[in-house]
Amino acid sequence: MMPLLAQIAPDPQALTQFLIIVGFLGSTVTSWLALRSSNRAQKREVSFTEEFATKAEHIELKGRVDRIADEIVRGFERVDQKRSTSIAGLHDDLETKTSALRLEVKADIKGVHDRMTDVLGAVRRIEGKIEK
Repeated sequence: MMPLLAQIAPDPQALTQFLIIVGFLGSTVTSWLALRSSNRAQKREVSFTEEFATKAEHIELKGRVDRIADEIVRGFERVDQKRSTSIAGLHDDLETKTSALRLEVKADIKGVHDRMTDVLGAVRRIEGKIEK
């Protein structure tokens, strides 16, 4: 059986030459297809032709731009209103806390004055005892 396989097997040198030719032709075809497809205008490519927008397209685009601009302005107005409300709330909180702090300081000062009055009364009594 072995002698039959040896007779069927192709010449290695011929097989190598055949594969080199197939590879060369394949790479040539691939290169040609790549060059052909690169010369075509792609979808996202900008073409500089004198194609102008129609009046209807211009009006539509202007309307879209105006709507977007109005949305941006309304967004800024909402942010400004929220900021103003927040600042007003902080101002009210500050006024409330300042008033409470003033009352607390006033009460502390009154307490110190009351203690000083007690101490001065005690000093006068001591002075009266010393003078006698």
